[in-house]
Amino acid sequence: MIAIIYDGKDTYVSPIFAIKDAGWSTQVIAFDADYCTVKRIHMWRPNRQVFIVEWTDFEHSKGAWQGYDWIVNDPKLLHFLRRGKRVSVDQYPKFKAFMHGIDLPEWFEIKTDADITSLMQLSLGFHDATIRQTTQTESDIELFLDTNWGCYITLRFVNVSESENIRSVKEIFDSEIKFESDGIRWDVSGTMAIQTPGAPSDKPLRDPYIKCQKVLWKIEVEKKLYKRYHRNYPSIEELYDDIKTAVPDALFEDGKIILLHATDRYEIASTPGGYCIYLNGKKERGTWEDQDIYYDALDFALPSDISHEEPYSAEPALWEFSPSKWRTLCHSFKYMCIAPAVFLLLGLILTLTGNLLWLGYFILFGGSAVFALLIGTIVILRQERMRYVITQTKIRIFYPALICEADFTNIKDIKLSRSIFDKTKGTIKFKVKKGLNANYQFAKIDNVDGVYDLLLSLWKKQS
Repeated sequence: MIAIIYDGKDTYVSPIFAIKDAGWSTQVIAFDADYCTVKRIHMWRPNRQVFIVEWTDFEHSKGAWQGYDWIVNDPKLLHFLRRGKRVSVDQYPKFKAFMHGIDLPEWFEIKTDADITSLMQLSLGFHDATIRQTTQTESDIELFLDTNWGCYITLRFVNVSESENIRSVKEIFDSEIKFESDGIRWDVSGTMAIQTPGAPSDKPLRDPYIKCQKVLWKIEVEKKLYKRYHRNYPSIEELYDDIKTAVPDALFEDGKIILLHATDRYEIASTPGGYCIYLNGKKERGTWEDQDIYYDALDFALPSDISHEEPYSAEPALWEFSPSKWRTLCHSFKYMCIAPAVFLLLGLILTLTGNLLWLGYFILFGGSAVFALLIGTIVILRQERMRYVITQTKIRIFYPALICEADFTNIKDIKLSRSIFDKTKGTIKFKVKKGLNANYQFAKIDNVDGVYDLLLSLWKKQS
């Protein structure tokens, strides 16, 4: 594999030694810009950084990582790279064989099925791409496309024999390139199209396509997006200055960045391997890279959508509540008792049958009931506390990360259920019109009538 990599300053070309293909979490192992070290690079974070122009399948694989066997079968090296650390080529001489420069052509030509795979992997099949410019000569057609995946691609179709409705394409949903006996064909399907001027408006458009003898393409990385998003912090003081602009209450004490939210304390410390974090005094596992630690810190201090266009800002909370673990345990107790009740009932039935082993049955099922109740209690007491937030436009539930975010315009029903023993406490349930899980609740909250009235007023105002 060969890729163009953008490091925030400029692009460079590197072989790909290993890849973990995991959608938006895809990572690769490649050279740094100076070719003296090797590192792990996120393909899509904070936005696209890796553009693989020559895609080949590795023969060897280990778990989720695929690559050269001398890398994926070396647990020490792979572990070191996965933790975000750089490896010198002097430590691993096998990398030196790849240190010669790679000269990429300005135009790539599609000659084989592997060439088609490379282009379609790079452009994601031109899904969501838009044609910005169409240039047509007597025999050729050239399309300038914004892939919307961090790069522009120019397609040049040479010696075109047939084409239809290309100028009608507004946005591409899917496309296919294939070899035919008399040339190469590019089919565009599922497009968002515009009617060609002069064409009958009642005549349905056929799927656009181009047939030609040769296809050339070139890529241009969209650098302005990366410059807007990417962050590097040579020192923890610079990281603090950046976080401080988004979180004015951030503190810097004893060389650590400190963020406070509700009853939680979040600390960032600098180590030789990267940044590490402490949550309520307990060190979290692993270390963080510059870009990731910034957004994780903002996620903790300002739990709402991150805007990549402008500095991070959070919609102010009108109400916020985090029930204690004891209250959560009491609320869950009725559900926890279901399994123990079933065990006890089975033990009782077997005992009443007069079986000689009735005592053994009773001990077995009675013990199972107590064990199930004990496990349920331990799980609840060890799990993270939930947090409920209401803003002017949204309802959010955190556990501890965001698990539900619903606009009031997307809520179809809100119901109140008061506690039997204390009428000031209760549970508010609401249903969402769209979503994988359409039912959520604020369980065991104080001043339940006041919160319910607030929800109703905001809901009616926006629905």
